[in-house]
Amino acid sequence: SLQHIAPTDVVSIKCTSIMNTTTWAVYQQVCSVLLDRHKTLFAFLICTRVLMGESIDPSEWNLLVRGFGTSKLSRDEFQRGINNEQPAVIDPQNPPPSWIPPKLWLQVIELEKLTKFRGLINSINNQTANWKAFYESKQPADLPSPWNESSPFAKLIIVKCFSPDKIMEFMKRFIAANLGRHYGEHPKLSVPELFSTASQLTPIILVHPHNVNPIPQVIKMAELQNMKRRIEIISYGTEQGNYAKKSIQSALLSGHWIVVQNCHLASDWMQDLEKIILGISSDSTHPKFRLWLLTEPTDVIPTSILNAGVRMAFENPSGIKNRALMRFIKTGESAFESTNIPSSVSKIYKKMVFSMGILVAMLQERLRFGSFGFNRVYDFDDSDFNAAIKIIQDTIVYTGTVDFSIIRDNVTQMVFAGRIWDQNDLKTFENLIREYLNADIKKSKFTIGNGSFVIPDEVTFDSVIAYLKQLPSIEEPEAYGLQSNANLLRMNQDLDGIFGDLELMLKSSKKFDVYQVETSSNLLELITIISNRIPDEWDQQKIHELELKYPSKYHQPLNSVIRREVRLYNELIFKIQDTLSDAKSALERKQTLQKRNHQLLKALYDERVPEEWKEVSFEGPDSLFDWVMQLRSQIDYLRQWTFEGHPKSIQIRDLFNSRDLFQAVAQHFARKTGTQVENVRFFAEFPNTHEDLEKMTRKHASSVFVSGLHLDGAKWDKEKKSITDLQSLDLSTHLNIVCIFANISQAEKQNQNFSCPVYYRSHQRQNKGRGLLASVE
Repeated sequence: SLQHIAPTDVVSIKCTSIMNTTTWAVYQQVCSVLLDRHKTLFAFLICTRVLMGESIDPSEWNLLVRGFGTSKLSRDEFQRGINNEQPAVIDPQNPPPSWIPPKLWLQVIELEKLTKFRGLINSINNQTANWKAFYESKQPADLPSPWNESSPFAKLIIVKCFSPDKIMEFMKRFIAANLGRHYGEHPKLSVPELFSTASQLTPIILVHPHNVNPIPQVIKMAELQNMKRRIEIISYGTEQGNYAKKSIQSALLSGHWIVVQNCHLASDWMQDLEKIILGISSDSTHPKFRLWLLTEPTDVIPTSILNAGVRMAFENPSGIKNRALMRFIKTGESAFESTNIPSSVSKIYKKMVFSMGILVAMLQERLRFGSFGFNRVYDFDDSDFNAAIKIIQDTIVYTGTVDFSIIRDNVTQMVFAGRIWDQNDLKTFENLIREYLNADIKKSKFTIGNGSFVIPDEVTFDSVIAYLKQLPSIEEPEAYGLQSNANLLRMNQDLDGIFGDLELMLKSSKKFDVYQVETSSNLLELITIISNRIPDEWDQQKIHELELKYPSKYHQPLNSVIRREVRLYNELIFKIQDTLSDAKSALERKQTLQKRNHQLLKALYDERVPEEWKEVSFEGPDSLFDWVMQLRSQIDYLRQWTFEGHPKSIQIRDLFNSRDLFQAVAQHFARKTGTQVENVRFFAEFPNTHEDLEKMTRKHASSVFVSGLHLDGAKWDKEKKSITDLQSLDLSTHLNIVCIFANISQAEKQNQNFSCPVYYRSHQRQNKGRGLLASVE
């Protein structure tokens, strides 16, 4: 820093220059090993640490980072709620404007309680046009007056509360205003640049996400250094430690390159690796020797190894254009050449290669749109593109012609069907590939991606690279086959990821001492609150009475549902009471603090649901406060059910295991009609009036009315009785009451029906099917 600052005799100026230069140097160094999504977070952390205590109030910082779901404000709401006090609700005399979702308006109400934000509700009501324009804008300007004169940090809180999809843009403005715009220009290293800073004494460490493979770049580097025949790649696995150790020791003398993959799995080998690296000397090491360590983000690599090496984060670029460009540059001209393809169809073949490159890039990027993209998470990579091109080549050679129907089927079944295991996702893929590979590709200026990409008439390596380079780096959701609202979902997911990582970092940096006076007192208070409000289990007498009231009879499917619900809740309530009792005794030093007690107390301290509870719990939110409130709601609902009889409409979110409801309806239909259960399908109808309810009850004997469902990515048009597009900025719509009934397949109506998967919670569609309840037509 002293070498790079301008000379001055003014001490204050010199100190400021040293701090600014040092801060920038640290930022550049750390960013070299951060993934892109964490670079903005790191700059934000630097910025807030500089300002903490000056212009940032700790309570406001807590509110921004932890949000309204687990803030101190909501903890008070939580305590009032579990003590049967009325939580905050929307005042019917002061309803929100029609364009503001109720959830956001509740957050505005909470924010209004803080002194600094008094008058926010009046401002929104009095300047509705200005606030609506800000809420709906894609390129946000400043907040409406007078809130545009708030401090940059206060603006962040308002934006996160009122329009969270814009928080990243305002966060970048906050960083630029306090540290400078250059902190938004994330420094990036290339593999050749990183290699130039290394020597035989310094390991080269590449940190990469799960679905990114840096090996091709390492091999390309070996080719540039004439080391392709002197490189050994070791994929670390069981009992690979000794082999890797011997290979490195041999390469130290011979001057070979050793590449060790999956270092994040090598915790048992790190001690040996540390000794090897720290023992390397220039006297006994061949100057051409290089050690490459490839790892996913992990904490198993010792600090001494990280400090001894040169490091960088290696990840694929984002965006269809950038992914496709990288792929074609990596494969080179060979991607568009094939000696087996007849010259008469060579032009069409090259167009298909370009189209598949865009398609695979689009599939990878589509995952960033969460539930709008795919129901599951898939590891699409370069091997999918290479395999698809090989299948296209073989199909053309084998058939002697270009039959797009056969090519699509072969590519789908041989390449993607094994990877895309969700049937609804496979249907989505089949529709997508139909757009990218069809007979119209022969035409001039053929477009794909809903018109976002034009296939060059003469496809060559140079024409493809030139075409892709002139495209914008950010595509609209329509390029992915999605509606414009999908961008909002992606931004919200990025927001959750950023602040989730930030909260995790802050929690991990705080030392957790169970017996520290303040910590122990807070934990005891929390344990007492939860223990007092969790009801006792159903005893044997009550269970016997329940079984008499709701006997197992096949003509009443809900009887089996309520009986099983009680058993499951009994198991959960016992687990909660037992573990809390043990933890409390440990805190009061009445018994030894066991590992399970410590883990439970740490979870409570972090305001998370303990893992021991999750093992026997319903699939609920991760936040402790939200989870307890939902548990109370579900227990109250269940007690009302057992006392008053079967409800006319089942509140599905208040069931412990919602699958039981669908299974009971299916089994009832199967027994009644003699149909095998695996052939039973679920259908849905939407009643608009009380007469509709009565009519559907008589029409469908094996049915149940369900409330609490939401439709993601679309809405139900009551007048047209069909699925339609969402309104602007909506991600889902609430469904009032739905009649779910069992039947066999209705072949005559299949073309009119949409088979829609039903999930317990929207985010759990990503969890390998844990949240999947059924598919309903």
